[in-house]
Amino acid sequence: MTPDNQSTHMYLLKDICECTVEQQLGVLGVRNQTSVRECMYTNHQITVNEHLAWLSKLVNNEEQKVFAVLKNEQAVGVASVN
Repeated sequence: MTPDNQSTHMYLLKDICECTVEQQLGVLGVRNQTSVRECMYTNHQITVNEHLAWLSKLVNNEEQKVFAVLKNEQAVGVASVN
């Protein structure tokens, strides 16, 4: 519990395959941030088609689960579990 005079920051992890298209595209925006790209396997700007292909590979993938980190229903991050 937080005191009444403090705001709470609620984040939600949601399976990216269950996200709305808007949220999935928000994840693309997160993935394309420079600070994120610098930590990825490749650091090029991910196209919408590449992002959609990546999403389609996740649909029945039991080896990897990817979650959108949502704040106020907007994608603000990504979490992956292998």
